Amino acid sequence: MTARSHALHILYFVCLDHRVMDDANILNSIQDAMEAITCSFTDNKRLVAGVGSPWPSEEHTLMQLQLNDILAPLVSRVRDAGLQRKLVCALPDRSPLTAYVQRYLALSFLLSPELVDAPLSDPKIPRMIHRLLNTATQFRVDKHTNYGHLADRMILLDIAVGPGLLSVPYQPLVSPAPSQAGSSSPITAPVPDSSEMKEFNKEADALVQHVKMIGNSMVEAGAVVDFSILEAKDATERLCARLEHAVRVGGKKVHNPFATDEDEQQQQQRRLFKFLGKPKESLQQAPRRGIFDMDGGGGGGGGGESEAASDTTL
Repeated sequence: MTARSHALHILYFVCLDHRVMDDANILNSIQDAMEAITCSFTDNKRLVAGVGSPWPSEEHTLMQLQLNDILAPLVSRVRDAGLQRKLVCALPDRSPLTAYVQRYLALSFLLSPELVDAPLSDPKIPRMIHRLLNTATQFRVDKHTNYGHLADRMILLDIAVGPGLLSVPYQPLVSPAPSQAGSSSPITAPVPDSSEMKEFNKEADALVQHVKMIGNSMVEAGAVVDFSILEAKDATERLCARLEHAVRVGGKKVHNPFATDEDEQQQQQRRLFKFLGKPKESLQQAPRRGIFDMDGGGGGGGGGESEAASDTTL
């Protein structure tokens, strides 16, 4: 156990060498070794059993007990955002366990020195991330912002979010009933529970809005001189696009005035009625008149009175 931990600890720090990232063969060999060591820890069956579903607290605690002597020194020693990004991106993610460890380390780097003491699907994790985006100076855009570090942290956040901050709602695909002669009923795909799906999508939409606020505050005027501004902007937009189109169940949210949700429907209807009420005010304006239209009714009569008035004046 001690030898495996020491070997894994060395491999983690080897990934900080830029020459490892530049050589695909070396990086692939190191990732294979890291995955083999990580999956060979004791009680690995208990760890893997909770990966495909929301992780219970005991499985997450077990992972912390087994990997704490490796992950804790990494979080405390690797403080630079660029090195943190390089290390997390170099970790293997081919198995559910190693992918979970990669997300956990990315989130630990972001929240340090605060500890991640709950499974990544716990409802407290989204609150911790929103508090981080609100209060952390690293995500505050001003004239002193280091856009390179901001891009690194956005990439770490993208990895930490993974398939979603909450547990992904799904229903297992069961074997369909044997078809009968003359039966043409189509086989429909399983649909997640509506309440779980709404809660999951609600959290995804909230994170999208928060990240977009940070992206909209970036000033691209100096991007010609500082290319890190474009990198930070690109990392922010890619995170928003993935959350909207890949993470969110059902794809990007469409504002439908005839939505089924009662609260959303009422809000959309108020906006629709307000929009449709505006043209009524414009209809009360005076009608357009032609150059031959006069106030006194007929065009010829009006013209005669005008001429008579002019003659009298003369």
